[in-house]
Amino acid sequence: MAASTKFTARAATREDGPFLAWVLLQAGRSQHPRGLFERVLGSKYTEEQLLTILTDFILDESPEGTGSFTHWGGWFVAQTEDGTRAGGLTGYAYKEKPMTNFSALLTTVLATKYGWVEEDFAGLTEGMATMTTCMVTLAQSDEFWVVEFVATKPEFRRQGVNNLLMEAALSKGCRQLGYTKAQISVFSDNIAAIKAYEKVGFAEYNTVTSPAFLQVVNSPGVMNMRTALE
Repeated sequence: MAASTKFTARAATREDGPFLAWVLLQAGRSQHPRGLFERVLGSKYTEEQLLTILTDFILDESPEGTGSFTHWGGWFVAQTEDGTRAGGLTGYAYKEKPMTNFSALLTTVLATKYGWVEEDFAGLTEGMATMTTCMVTLAQSDEFWVVEFVATKPEFRRQGVNNLLMEAALSKGCRQLGYTKAQISVFSDNIAAIKAYEKVGFAEYNTVTSPAFLQVVNSPGVMNMRTALE
């Protein structure tokens, strides 16, 4: 465990599923009212329903579920001394959990649990296309440990929670799994997050923009940042 004076970072468990769904939803929004998952899943769901769907993704134990970056086994949670969850993030190897695995999970869960039919999936295809338009497959991506979907509860922000989580995730990628490089992606207009990642050693690798991404998510695009691990 990695500890600070007030918070502890630990590997997530299945019991963290609903909280991780909140992290996933908030991180996908960045600082905007609507984010990636609202666009992908459509506007017919309430926030409570979206969180239920995301929890299903996170807890799914099928090959599609365990092979997706959403699976609980790849997450870290920061908590207070009394066990209150404060924030979370996920760390994974891109070559083991590519976007195609997440797409397969979406299709399976939405069809079997939520009754999606052909017309629904037509909209999903459009949403996924928008989601991935700024998330190109970067050169040498298989060599990188990926850290993504970082979010902290409002009452615990600016207290070092994100840095603590980042330390835990990067330590796993470097010390346990032997990766020498890491990557994180952030909405290109999220200046606060960019500055925070720069403080822990990340620097811009490239920035990909798209008119469609701007129209849907209200962000110009995605900045991909990289760092060496030691």
